[in-house]
Amino acid sequence: MRVDLGKDKDGNERWAEVTDLDDMPRRVETAINRMLPPYKKGGDTSAFTPALMDRMRDALIAHLIEAWSFDKAPPKGNADKIDFLPRSAYLELLDATAPHWEAVGFTDPGKSKPSPAPDGKTSSG
Repeated sequence: MRVDLGKDKDGNERWAEVTDLDDMPRRVETAINRMLPPYKKGGDTSAFTPALMDRMRDALIAHLIEAWSFDKAPPKGNADKIDFLPRSAYLELLDATAPHWEAVGFTDPGKSKPSPAPDGKTSSG
């Protein structure tokens, strides 16, 4: 699927072709799950840092990009190759790959934010 990543400073369209959820290969899920720290008895979750989760999310995005408008080669699973992306383009990719993130077994952080209730107050959910 084509993801619109806005325009660059010269007005050129930016885009990325991302693997559709139904076409995501099993190897992508396996690669992301291999990044998880080993399970420790007692439910120690200290290894689950925000940095680790960011790295895992970046790796997922890097695996899903098939082509893009940037003058660099597509990342082919290498998360370091998306570090140059402008923040706005990165956020579009985060949004577009949220269903993929959930498919590999994680909750999209954007969905855990409080949403406005009908009366204007916030409620979790």
